[in-house]
Amino acid sequence: MKHVKKIIAVICLTAMMTCCFSFSASALVFMDGDFGFELNTYTKEATLVKYDGSDSTVTIPGSYSDYHVTKLGNRALSGNSVMQVLNLPTTMYKIESRALNGCSALSAVRFPTYITSLGEEVCLNCTSLQTAYVYASIDTLPAYSFAGCTSLTTVDLNQSIKSISAYAFQDCISLKDLSFLTKITSIDKNAFEGTGISELTIPESITEIPDYAFANCTALTEVTILNHVTYISPTAFLNDPVMIKCYYDSYAYQYAIENHIPYTLLDNVLLGDADGDGSVNVSDVTTIQRYLAELETLEGIYLHAADANQDGTVDISDATALQMYIAEYDLPYPIGEVMTQ
Repeated sequence: MKHVKKIIAVICLTAMMTCCFSFSASALVFMDGDFGFELNTYTKEATLVKYDGSDSTVTIPGSYSDYHVTKLGNRALSGNSVMQVLNLPTTMYKIESRALNGCSALSAVRFPTYITSLGEEVCLNCTSLQTAYVYASIDTLPAYSFAGCTSLTTVDLNQSIKSISAYAFQDCISLKDLSFLTKITSIDKNAFEGTGISELTIPESITEIPDYAFANCTALTEVTILNHVTYISPTAFLNDPVMIKCYYDSYAYQYAIENHIPYTLLDNVLLGDADGDGSVNVSDVTTIQRYLAELETLEGIYLHAADANQDGTVDISDATALQMYIAEYDLPYPIGEVMTQ
């Protein structure tokens, strides 16, 4: 009999331990109307972890009971198809990953300066999102922040944000204005892949353009890259119908040649202007002849300009081409125009 009682006691104790383990392994969610919170009794902080309402404007309360609402939890509002406007309380400082993932009706989002932590994929696939004001006090915009936001047209970032992480704006096909990049010092791979930009100037603060950074931007026809850029990935502009505007003998110039990308030189030197006087005339013919006779030196961009027929070699045929240009013959070379290739 004592043996039976001992077995029953062990079973009861095991059951009690199992119940206690289950209780501690899954945090309790406290509902307040449509809002569900998890509570941290040590810090007296609450995290919003779910919302069951159907309002088009959602205003998150700043407190639950005597707990400050300080966090928007992982996937807390994910998949909401009704919410158009979200208002955050001033008590909140952290928004976790995927918090607004797939909120298909959300038209605008504002992350105020009191937000000091922003998770990845926070607005992933918010397909109706048109404006994003990221004034959060962070230094890096996380990965996939606005990827798949196909209606996004306006982005404004806090000046504290210096880096754009991978895939942050991937497939934002309506995004055509990247003026916010003037504040940025680095971008990661695929950051702007598939965006709707047609023209782009790489700001002086950015020195490297990584893999697929602007790949598959099918409207991107012109990108200006100045001498401050020291590295461009071979896939940076993959599948783009792009022409690069750059300076002669810069990294971007060499990159364009090596990757068979058309370019326009910003030096504004005319094809055929071998003496650099700003026009194409008989003195350029003389300059080429003197160069061939080793009586004069031609270097750099002016040696490039002397190749009037663009066959890769400066020889007597270039002097002949200039003479024909001066005589107003129709030629297949853009002599007298700013050099491109």
